[in-house]
Amino acid sequence: MTDSIRRMVMGSLLILLGIAFLLKNVGIITFEFRGVWPWLLVIPGLIFWGVAVMNRAHYRLVLPGTILLGYGLLFLGAYSFHLGEMHTLWPVFILVPGLGFLAVYFLGPRESSHLRTGSFLTVLAIAFFVLEANPDLFWPVLLIGIGVLMLVHGLRERRQLNARTESTTEPSDTTES
Repeated sequence: MTDSIRRMVMGSLLILLGIAFLLKNVGIITFEFRGVWPWLLVIPGLIFWGVAVMNRAHYRLVLPGTILLGYGLLFLGAYSFHLGEMHTLWPVFILVPGLGFLAVYFLGPRESSHLRTGSFLTVLAIAFFVLEANPDLFWPVLLIGIGVLMLVHGLRERRQLNARTESTTEPSDTTES
């Protein structure tokens, strides 16, 4: 997306937002900001995702897009659907960046640091959700999660080692007649 198109899109969004607030302030329309503000996170999150999916060179936009979209949906759901008390949903604040790092890994050049960070944050958030729901399950779930991460890391190292040893022990192409 070129700078001029980006400025035009952002300018249009700001104009629409300004008009909406102006109409509310003069009493032509009524809405509560509590129900609208989460959309100020959701819409840019969707735009970031759209740009990243349409042009894979911008894959890094998926991380802020996921964070904005995830938090916006959390607040929208908490307000609109009364999903629960925020003190029980706080692990979402760890889960969403974890999912963002995983999305960057799958849309980008598959850097292992993104996979490790995303996996760690996701497993940690799931462990905290379990702790919140049933504290007796916290340590077993945490140990299983750490074990899975170690297993995946060990399998990856083994695969890389096997690939290196196969490339050094390939038979030569010399044939005798």
